[in-house]
Amino acid sequence: MYNQFSTDTFAEMILQAIMLYQSFYKVFYFIRIYDSMCFIITLAIKCGLEVFPFALFTISIMLGFSKIFQVLHGTVSNPELDFIGSEYIRLLIATY
Repeated sequence: MYNQFSTDTFAEMILQAIMLYQSFYKVFYFIRIYDSMCFIITLAIKCGLEVFPFALFTISIMLGFSKIFQVLHGTVSNPELDFIGSEYIRLLIATY
């Protein structure tokens, strides 16, 4: 399945993302019409707004710790993670 999308250009990926967003938007719009299902959309929006700052904080802490890990272990490399290209990405995954 990965090979199927490897030939997509950046513009095609942007168009696919826009179409995916619009399809989810329409589904949520039609669910919002029915009063018995309206609370689910309201609940999902409120939960998303509450989780966003926590996720942003967690990602920033993870990036900071991986940068410290990179500074402290600048020359050490893990042979198990050699399939990953960037050294910082390797350290980010090791920190995770």
